[in-house]
Amino acid sequence: MNNSTPEERESFFDSLNNGLLEVFETDIDLSSEAKFPLSHEALSDQEGQYPVKLISEIGRGGMKVIYKCQVRDDGNMLALATMLKKRPSAVEGFLREAQITQKLSHYNIIRVYDHGISERFGPYMAMNYVEGESLADVLKGLSLGDAMVLDRYPLVRRLRIFKDVALAISFAHSQGVVHLDIKPENILIDNDGRVYVCDWGLAKMLPDFETDETSSLFLSSSQSNMFLKGSPGFMAPEQISERGKSIQTDIYQLGALLYSVIFLRAPVVGNTVDEVLVNTVLGQVDLPKEDNDIVVKVIKVALSTDPEGRFGSVEEMLDILGKVLSLNEAKLKTTIVQDSIAFRKLPESSGSSKRDDVLFWVLLLTLSCLVVFLGMLIKN
Repeated sequence: MNNSTPEERESFFDSLNNGLLEVFETDIDLSSEAKFPLSHEALSDQEGQYPVKLISEIGRGGMKVIYKCQVRDDGNMLALATMLKKRPSAVEGFLREAQITQKLSHYNIIRVYDHGISERFGPYMAMNYVEGESLADVLKGLSLGDAMVLDRYPLVRRLRIFKDVALAISFAHSQGVVHLDIKPENILIDNDGRVYVCDWGLAKMLPDFETDETSSLFLSSSQSNMFLKGSPGFMAPEQISERGKSIQTDIYQLGALLYSVIFLRAPVVGNTVDEVLVNTVLGQVDLPKEDNDIVVKVIKVALSTDPEGRFGSVEEMLDILGKVLSLNEAKLKTTIVQDSIAFRKLPESSGSSKRDDVLFWVLLLTLSCLVVFLGMLIKN
């Protein structure tokens, strides 16, 4: 179907027989063992029949359910992603993500060994199993003051995590792929400290890299623009206004990620999703006023509302950050990025602080009026 149009492919998936659709809509039974083509070694394109036992559900999102499973022949652990909302029209997007990720072989990118449509699982992709935690979990623990997390993830380590993510994204760009959903939830850190960029569901092939083969992996622009796609707070302005997405879109999101590993929250905030989106388009990023810190300058450039005002490449961004990324924790303490606790808490407390100030002056004025009134009564 490589030469077919997106509409023709969607029509094909919609025409799948009812028996297969019933399989798609059935929850997977974890108590039994199943076989399906799984080239989990990823040493060649040849697939084999591997008995796989599902152990437990380890993740669930808007589109996917992920299970921990074990290959009986060699005991290897894998992560098996299956569709949650198993609708034929969504099958292409799911398999497209698997194909894109499988083409990106990098130390810091989650590895897809195999994908397809199984009679038992429906659409699936088999990936390396990561025993660890997400960067979002780490940042949450830090923001709550968890002593163990604070000890394990000092600023110097968080900056190294950022660098690993940036290198992975840079590699993807060299292969003509932009991620378009870089955020802490999509960064995994295993128990050995290895960093993985995952969830390439919004990825897009850059026009200069498209071929007859690769164009079949991606939805047409008319399809991909049907809904707003991305993560508020980390989305670039052009993702909201539906302008062209490019390498600079990923650079904006890397700037947002760098901001979050330092200040432990998204760079753009608001009371509602709509407010966050509006603030993103307007460039309402909450940054320290000081401009003498190289990291603050880098974040400002990366988060420019104009894509042409951002860095030309990830390498350019990393080159400027190079000196900072090589500093140790003691030297980082002399920079504004380390001394940012008061700033980080300001947005959450500023509203209540203003209300407290107003209340204080109202009470003071009331008390003054009461004193004057009592004084007049005493005189009378």
